[in-house]
Amino acid sequence: MRLVSTISIALLVIGCDALRPAPPATVGSGLPIYSNPTDTATVSSMPNQPKPTDTATQDFGVVKCHSSQVNQFNNQVRNFLSTSSDPTQAQYIVDCANTPQWKGGFFIKGKIDFEGLEFFDTQSYNQNLTISRNSYLEIHIVSTTGRPVIPTIKMGIETFASAIRGQDASLVFQDQKGKVFLNGTVSNNEKNGLLFSGTFEFENFTTWDGSNQGLSGAIGTFTIPACRFFECESQTLPESL
Repeated sequence: MRLVSTISIALLVIGCDALRPAPPATVGSGLPIYSNPTDTATVSSMPNQPKPTDTATQDFGVVKCHSSQVNQFNNQVRNFLSTSSDPTQAQYIVDCANTPQWKGGFFIKGKIDFEGLEFFDTQSYNQNLTISRNSYLEIHIVSTTGRPVIPTIKMGIETFASAIRGQDASLVFQDQKGKVFLNGTVSNNEKNGLLFSGTFEFENFTTWDGSNQGLSGAIGTFTIPACRFFECESQTLPESL
């Protein structure tokens, strides 16, 4: 696989071109590289992955597929990264069914904040929240060799295209070359507490050679601790998934 050189730069995509900083260097789906963030919970340019005992791993969710869909999953991951490299030539393998033991997989983390004094309602789910433009998503893709496929991706939210209604959330994140869609539901898990679960989908605007329209598709299903992703009022949080 042809790897893109690592360039560190931070970008918060706010959904409005006038509010964006200068265009960042990009990898994969055209999403900004974010390999030296100030967020200490982030896995930065990774060559060494955090271990499950690290506090950083508590904030991560995992994107999985059914065990019968391994080939389809890897094809979609390569399509997701197709603005920088030819997906038919990519050689890495990403484990689609692995829990977060950091031996390879597709991991997400982030924070959905709200305007004013609003918080995610963990009791009644009776809410119509205004999402803050400071909200963001991070994506970490690690091959089965334990090496990062790309540096950490960080992207901002499209507030006008995202919504939370009761237990359901539809979230859209974007940069200048692609979008990610997280559509899911918050539910109470007896073992792990509140979890946000749903589908991870993407839409690219360009391809690596500029020859045709960008690829799009669904990578798999995700699960992440709800109150490590949404801004909740103070409560007991699960250690990990």
